[in-house]
Amino acid sequence: MKVSAKQDQIKATDEQIYQLISNPENFAEFLPAQLEQKECTPDFCRFTIPGMATLTLRISEKTPFCKVLYSAENDKNIPITIDFLIENHSDNSEVEVGIEAAVPAFLSGMVKNPLQHLANMIVEKIKLFAEK
Repeated sequence: MKVSAKQDQIKATDEQIYQLISNPENFAEFLPAQLEQKECTPDFCRFTIPGMATLTLRISEKTPFCKVLYSAENDKNIPITIDFLIENHSDNSEVEVGIEAAVPAFLSGMVKNPLQHLANMIVEKIKLFAEK
């Protein structure tokens, strides 16, 4: 299952956005307050979704100023990726975040809306932090 959200008209360069999202230490700023035990270092960002899972995000792929892909290790052994695509448009930039989780079909109905909400929140917070 994959969800995505897009934010265009970000008043920041593709390089500024790339620097922001390619540092796992910044990732905690994009996450909802209800997540617990946030721990972020230059190598990973770990957090717990209460009652669901503990995730450790690590960058698995980077293309300067264009793409950052995080892969998540978790205690449920469910493959999860979060990818960020950045596009520069002269005066501003666009970011699209995609979250893909290999959840069993019977769980997809319960998981889709929270993941979509998370994707929407992440792009909104990227815009907020990039435009500071």
